[in-house]
Formats: sequence, structure tokens, C-alpha cells
Amino acid sequence: EVNNQMNRRTVSILALLLAFGPALSQLQEQTGSSEAAISVVFVTSSAGYLAGSFLGGRAFDRSVGQRWIVAALGAVALAYVAVPHLGSLVMLAGVYVVIGFGLGVNDVGANTFVVWQDGEAVASTLNGLHLAFGVGALIVPALVGWSLTGAAAIVTVSTAAVAIWLGRISV
Repeated sequence: EVNNQMNRRTVSILALLLAFGPALSQLQEQTGSSEAAISVVFVTSSAGYLAGSFLGGRAFDRSVGQRWIVAALGAVALAYVAVPHLGSLVMLAGVYVVIGFGLGVNDVGANTFVVWQDGEAVASTLNGLHLAFGVGALIVPALVGWSLTGAAAIVTVSTAAVAIWLGRISV
């Protein structure tokens, strides 16, 4: 059961982490930004990811981690729901800080749970977890690009659905 939850979390991390690359030109148009200016979403997302990883690690040391993961995914889902409605680059950058933060907490939590579960035999499980990251890195941008061809709402709705589903099975 724990492995199934980890696989579901891994898929959600990958999908959320890789979703904005193919959407960059659409976000550029939405905010009326230049190519150079819209690249700030990469910086803000990464800064949020670093902060989320650091603070998530501290949180997992001190309390039950499943609630942190559910809260982080919930925040990410709400942030992704807001993305299509933001016309300001500053607001978009702020939302991507939240997205990065939530994904950092989720990533650290997934790795921590795998280590806690498997103890000494963790190597193969972590290799499999990160193999899933690699496979997702190949597949998700293509799926997101496809969804932007006329069905952009699919990404937002499916992200929210994944977060709700993970919250239901994890708490």
C-alpha cells in the first residue's frame, strides 16, 4: 500500500514539475511579457523548490509527513487553478514560488518515506522512483503540449483531481 501511494505521488510530482515548459509561450502571451521576462518563472519556481525542500526536510524531522505532503499538493493544485487567470507577470511569478515550494516538500517527502519504509534495502526502490522521474520527464511535456492544442483546462482539472485523490488516500 505504501509503494502504491509513493508511485501515485511520483506521478503527481512529475506531472506538476514538468507542466510549465510547454506552456511557456502561452504564459508569455497571457502576461504580455517578453521571452526574457517570462523566464522568471523558472527562477521563482526553483527558488520555491529549494525553500520547500529545505523546510520540508525540517518538517519531516519533527512531525508526521503525510499531512505536509497533502497540504503541499493542495497548495500546488490551487496555484495551478490560478495560473490561467493571472495577467500579471509578478503574480504569475508568485504563484510559481508556491508551486515550486509545494513540489519541493512533496519530493523530499516521497524520498523520505521510501527511506523510512525500506531501511537498508532502499537503493533499488530509490532507483525505481527516480527512473519514474526520468520516464515522466520524457512523457509529460508531450502530454502537456498536446493538451495546449485546445484543451488547456485538462491540465488544471487533472492537477486538482490528482491532489484531491492523493489527499483522500493519504490522510
